[in-house]
This record gives sequence, C-alpha cells and structure tokens, in this order.
Amino acid sequence: MHLAAVVSSWVLNKINADGITGRDLLGCAVAAAVSASFNAPIAGALFALEVVLRHFAVHAFAPIVIASAAGTVISRLTFGDVTQFVLIEEGILTFYVELPAFLILGMLSGLLAVVMMRSIFLADDVGNHVCKRFSIPRFIRPAVAGLLLGVLALGFPHIIGVRYETTSAALTGQILWHEAVVFCAIKVAAVAITVGGRMGGGIFWDLYAWLDGPSVRRKH
Repeated sequence: MHLAAVVSSWVLNKINADGITGRDLLGCAVAAAVSASFNAPIAGALFALEVVLRHFAVHAFAPIVIASAAGTVISRLTFGDVTQFVLIEEGILTFYVELPAFLILGMLSGLLAVVMMRSIFLADDVGNHVCKRFSIPRFIRPAVAGLLLGVLALGFPHIIGVRYETTSAALTGQILWHEAVVFCAIKVAAVAITVGGRMGGGIFWDLYAWLDGPSVRRKH
C-alpha cells in the first residue's frame, strides 16, 4: 500500500496534477494495492474512500472502484483465486436466526474499539511521562515495548503477526468463548504497548489528530 502511494505521488509530480486529482489518484493507488494484497475489492474501495479521501464523493467513487477491481483481477491472474478464510456453507434460515448475534457482536465490537483507543492514548501518555521523568532516550522506548511484547508472546504467541490461522479458527467455531475474550484483552494490550512504545504498525492513525497532541486526540 505504501509502495502504491509512493508511485502515485511520483506520477502526480510528473503530470502536475492539482489537489483534487492528486487525492483521487492516490485513493485509486491505495484501493488497488489493498485489493490486490487481500483479494478484497470491496474492502479496498471502501478503505480508500474512508481513510485516504475521507469522503464518498461521486466523482471519486467510480475511478476508485475500477482501480480496486483491477487490482483484484491482476492479483488473481498472477496468484490465482486464493482465499484466506473458508467458511462452512449455511442456509438462509440459519443466517436470519443468527441476526441477533450479529447485532450483539456489533455493539461489543464498538465497545471494544473505544477501549482500544483509550488504551492506546493512555499507553502513549504513560510512555511520554516515564521517558520525561527518568530522562530515557528515545531509542530505548521501542526496545522496552518490544521486551514487553516478547514476554506477552511467550504465553500468547498469536499476538505477533497477522495470524490468519487464529482468525480462521474463530470463524469456524474452534475457539471457545472465554478464549476469545482473553485473546481480545491481550491483543488490545499488545497494540497499546506497540503504539505507546512508538514501534508503529498495526493501526491506522488519524494524522491530524496525532499532530495536534493528546488533548485533541481524545476529542476524536
């Protein structure tokens, strides 16, 4: 995705595109990259519109969707129609029976998202305070975060990396309820430690909120 954005920026400089055209082209590049990487054209298009452009303008919708579809086509022609997750086929009746569970899952996911965001901000503030209080060099901060993550990974190795197998096990009902709760809690702690330790990765930040500082970030 970063490589696609860099290439699109190079093209923009060559053709002297204006701001609107430049953002649209950047969105097309990101959509195609996400789509090709994850074999998910809908997700690629929505990601570019929501995260890169931050709006669903009509003039940008068509080119981004086309670029996202093109990325998927090229990926499938090169690597085949590879899927990360295979779900058991269920009937239409089962789908409607599970609708209340989907509603509960949505509410729990929203609450978990709030907890994660607050945990990240708290970890970042604690890291800033500790580094300032004890005059810790900046390069030590990621090392300490890496040490903490390593300790967590000894007991919960699934927190390291993408871990498609863990997600697949959850989707196919191979993970028990209490295990899923523990995994979520550990993953939230791992993400907070990672970002608070300035290791980066694993989360998309609101750049403007980050530049404005902690007091403004909490308003988002």
